[in-house]
Amino acid sequence: KFCSNDCRYYSFKLKRLDKTERAYLAGFTDGEGNFGITKINSESHKKGLYPHYAALYQIASIDLFILEYFKKLFGGRIVLIKKVSSKHNQANNWRITNQKTFMLIDEIIGYLKIKKPQAKLILKLRDSIHKNRRNPLTKELSDYRESLKQQISNLNKRLP
Repeated sequence: KFCSNDCRYYSFKLKRLDKTERAYLAGFTDGEGNFGITKINSESHKKGLYPHYAALYQIASIDLFILEYFKKLFGGRIVLIKKVSSKHNQANNWRITNQKTFMLIDEIIGYLKIKKPQAKLILKLRDSIHKNRRNPLTKELSDYRESLKQQISNLNKRLP
């Protein structure tokens, strides 16, 4: 059983979250999470397939327990964040990319309040990837993905 119709595209299955888990993760995302799109340029990959755009989701927290919980649900990795000063607590960052990010959004989008616009842009990226699988990246499609990246960047900017 897949968590959504879109999950049939994925190479792994996700434990279906219950309503409470979805609401909790959405609330944590609205407060501490970050959706983004990264651009990867590489000359060493197949001609015509790059630049490549990847979906990214991350949460930073000083509570390693909660990050381990999210990692157990979705995989990904936890990395240590360098301390800014000795006055700050040690923080860690849990990250997932692409398919796992898409699956996470499928689970929580109905519960998101603040980060819903960013999540919708990530789903537009997913749609553009699924529709163009294994085809050379056209300038038009590259420009579209760059536009999605810029829109998310603008939404993620902190207000003064």
